[in-house]
Amino acid sequence: MLIYLFSSHTRVKLLTLFLSNPNRSFFVREISRKIGERINSVRRELDNLLQIELLLSYPEKNKIFYKANTNFLIFPELKSIIQKTTDAKDDLAEKFREVGDVYFAVMTGIFTGNSSSPTDLLIVCDNTNRGFLQKMLDEMEEEVSDTIRYTVLSVNDYNLRESLGDRFLNSIMNGDKIIVIDERHKKNFKR
Repeated sequence: MLIYLFSSHTRVKLLTLFLSNPNRSFFVREISRKIGERINSVRRELDNLLQIELLLSYPEKNKIFYKANTNFLIFPELKSIIQKTTDAKDDLAEKFREVGDVYFAVMTGIFTGNSSSPTDLLIVCDNTNRGFLQKMLDEMEEEVSDTIRYTVLSVNDYNLRESLGDRFLNSIMNGDKIIVIDERHKKNFKR
C-alpha cells in the first residue's frame, strides 16, 4: 500500500524504521541490515530524507548516525500512516496464521497492481486448514471485489521449486510483492 504513495521499497522501509523508532539513532550499515536493502540504495534514500529534513544526521565515533526529525512539519501524520499500515499488516499476518503453520506469505498480483504475476497470493505452509483458508480468501475477495488467484505450497514443495530455479517462484520473488510473513529461518528452508 505505502509503495504506491512513496514509490520506493527502500524509502518505505526507512520510514517504517525511523518513524517506529523516533528516539533512536542508526548508522548506515545497521540500517541496511535491519531493512534488508543494499547499502547504496539506503544511502540514496537517506540523502533524500535528509534533504527534505525528515531525518537528522550527526557524526559520532567515525560513523554518521541518522535519526527521525520529530519537529518535521508532518511528522505526526506520517507516523500515524506508518502505524496504521503496520497494524493492518500485523492483523493480516494473524489471519494468515489461522491457515496453518505459515512460514512465508506474499501478496502480489492484484494487491500490487502487477497483472503479469502468476498468482495474487503465495502461502508456504504446513498443516494447512483448508476451511480457514477458504474463509480468509472469501473475506479478501469481498474486500477487493475480485477473484484471488492463490497458491499454497508445503515447505518441501517450496524448497524443491527453489532448488530447481522454478520460474513461478522467481517471478514472484523478483517482482513487486508485499511480504506479510517471512519466517523461513524457523524451518528447514534452503536460502
